[in-house]
Amino acid sequence: QHCNYRYILRMDSNSYLYSPIKYNIFDFAQTNNYQYSFRFCTPQSQSNNDNNNNQEEEGLAVWEEFIRSSSSDTTTRIVVDDDSKMNCLFYNPFFVADLQFFLSRPVQRWLHFVDTGGYNYRNDLSPSFVHSMAVHGFSEDE
Repeated sequence: QHCNYRYILRMDSNSYLYSPIKYNIFDFAQTNNYQYSFRFCTPQSQSNNDNNNNQEEEGLAVWEEFIRSSSSDTTTRIVVDDDSKMNCLFYNPFFVADLQFFLSRPVQRWLHFVDTGGYNYRNDLSPSFVHSMAVHGFSEDE
């Protein structure tokens, strides 16, 4: 049984609203057919941190494994550039997400793959990477 909500908002304790939002953010997202809204993008491939680069490479390897193991009805968009680096990871302590999108069959296959494969634990796959790949891989460009 699924809830009756279409959108959810996540806001960590380190996120603040400094001015009032004078409209219903969920109505705004639905009217504009937004699937995922986020605070900002982290260009991981520009990082000089070796740990971030290793996590990025491991994450991309998990994504490529998912693509290889997926059936032909799971179609994704190309999400890596010529250097096999992520263009952008969503920093996600604050986001608005369309639950219908995240409950869609292709996204559920990706989430199931990550979960059952233990990639969050074995490969320390970050939630930012999981969300980013779901959105980059299965949503339409704005």
